[in-house]
Amino acid sequence: MRRFLSSTYGAVIIVAIFCIALNLLIWNQQIQQLEADRKASVAAAIQRNNNLVLAFEQYTIKTIQNADAILKIVRMEYENVGKGVNILDLTSRQLFNADNFNGIAIIDETGKMISSNVSTTLTNDLNFRDRSYFRHHLQNKNDQLFLSKPMVSRTIKKPIIALSRRLQKPDGSFGGVVVVQVLPSTFTRLYAGAKTNPRDILSLISLDGITFSRRTGSIDGFGEDISKSPLFTYVKNKSVASYFAKDAIKGVPTYFSYRKMQDYPIIVTAGVAEEDVLAGYYLRASRDRLYSTVISILLILFSVLVSIGFLFRKKSLRKLKESEVKYRSMFQNSKDAILLLEPNGKIIDHNLAARQVFGLNPVAGNELNFNHHTGRAAFDFTGDLQGVESYNGEHLFTRTDGSVFNGEIASAMYNNSDGQPIIIAIIRDNSERKKIELKLISERKKRHQMITRQVIMGQERVRETIGRELHDNVNQVLTTVKLYLDMISKDQTLYSQFFSKSMKLIDRSIQDIRNLSHDLSAPTLGIRSLIDSIISLLENVKSSSGLQVHFCHHSFIESMDMDLKLAVYRIVQEQLNNIVKHAAAENIWIELSKSDEKIKLCIRDDGRGFNSSMNQKGIGINNIFGRARAFEGIVDLESSTGNGCTLTILFPVSIMPVDRAISTTATLEEI
Repeated sequence: MRRFLSSTYGAVIIVAIFCIALNLLIWNQQIQQLEADRKASVAAAIQRNNNLVLAFEQYTIKTIQNADAILKIVRMEYENVGKGVNILDLTSRQLFNADNFNGIAIIDETGKMISSNVSTTLTNDLNFRDRSYFRHHLQNKNDQLFLSKPMVSRTIKKPIIALSRRLQKPDGSFGGVVVVQVLPSTFTRLYAGAKTNPRDILSLISLDGITFSRRTGSIDGFGEDISKSPLFTYVKNKSVASYFAKDAIKGVPTYFSYRKMQDYPIIVTAGVAEEDVLAGYYLRASRDRLYSTVISILLILFSVLVSIGFLFRKKSLRKLKESEVKYRSMFQNSKDAILLLEPNGKIIDHNLAARQVFGLNPVAGNELNFNHHTGRAAFDFTGDLQGVESYNGEHLFTRTDGSVFNGEIASAMYNNSDGQPIIIAIIRDNSERKKIELKLISERKKRHQMITRQVIMGQERVRETIGRELHDNVNQVLTTVKLYLDMISKDQTLYSQFFSKSMKLIDRSIQDIRNLSHDLSAPTLGIRSLIDSIISLLENVKSSSGLQVHFCHHSFIESMDMDLKLAVYRIVQEQLNNIVKHAAAENIWIELSKSDEKIKLCIRDDGRGFNSSMNQKGIGINNIFGRARAFEGIVDLESSTGNGCTLTILFPVSIMPVDRAISTTATLEEI
């Protein structure tokens, strides 16, 4: 053990243990201090929330009690005066203060408003039988204050919360309700001028999860459904407490405090975002960690420097040996010929590949002197290297047996340990590569011949389609017209019977020829814009199918390659044919837009749809995918049974066709 500790490795280990132990002490103290700081920050935030909740609860109770006092005063006046009570008169007599409320009304048993302090010309036409507070008091005979969920007032046309009490006739039957309207923001008005963070939350929540009033930072809200919030799990177990969870609306991790009111079905909550609570903590933690990190780095550097002093000599010797092994391995195992030469062309050393390429003798490998090549392969590259650092090129070389090969050379000059210039040359026999290049040229020629044949075949298929359409449709119709005209020429009494039929058949032939032209001919995108061509196509679809087509192209700026324009047009044409034939749709929506990086095409319909998860696709869909891939387009096809179909394609703005010959072939097949 003593011998090990006195060795180089023993000294290095002792230094390392000292450094690790000291760093552990520093970071253990740092972690404990940061944890205590974090707990203190959270505790302060919870205490702040508790104070806010308590103050908010007292303000809410006061607001509700003030509203309830008004309800009781108005109800008492109604019981004394009857339906002739005038709320405006009560307000002018200052029997109560209605400044914090936005409307007081008396509604009779039929739902009709008897009196209100809100001026409106529609009062006589309003009926409130469907309101939740009216139905509640109609069904419940007890004298209980009722708070409604947020709703839009029919008198002031704003969202309000209705506080109401039941009116009873002398016989105890339902006589209507008295209502006070309160804006949801009235409850959070207490904190309107307070300094709050954008994510601070104050809210009044019903027991079923609907917010009566909510203030997030300086923004008021109401009516949100937060029934899935963990708040209600905590409320079941404890009516007053604090907890940590994500905000139910925006999903922000937040510390909450809450109180469930005893006299009203309301939960009061206050929350502050974790990020705001720990903002100061993070700043202090970052500063303290930086301080500890600097100390740790200094300790580590000190230890490393000490260890380097022990290990430098041993590592240097080992690295030198490893470098020699790597050099010899690379030198001998390289597939390229490597030669070390003196400036006069004498070979100093060579590898196995050099022996094979030049036919050198393993023992007398310097019989090939590069300063004295003869014939066409003569090449004094060592002379070229005089005064330069490197030389690269392609040349003919002569082997020791006199044979010649084509090779590539990369060479450079350096000085050895004695200061003598040495040339290192790497030579690659590229004879096989030349053969492969010739073969590729031949294959490319065959491929172009194949493409030409495909173009001719495509043209023949188009001619066959045109001939079949003319023979089966147009020819038959014109034959019938000729027959009708012959009959008229022989018997003029048949004019009224067959002339109109002949005109209809001629119109049909004209339409068939026009449709055939539109389907088979490429649009004149060189003359007309892409937008105009698509609009013309949509007009034909609309007139022939009765579909309602909606085309949005306001954000499209037309600056595209002509082949890409044609591809977009054909994709629209193909998808419209699919919709007309198979979708049984009533509406089609098409969007074409362009940004700095993408061109977006979206086609949507409200037809019967299909199962897009099936791998099988029809010819039309495959054509669309093929055209999009030719321009590196990304295709997204979404559809399900009964939900229509949405086709979205994104093209790169700067894309050009991958193979101009293939693009030309596709165009010729379409003509």
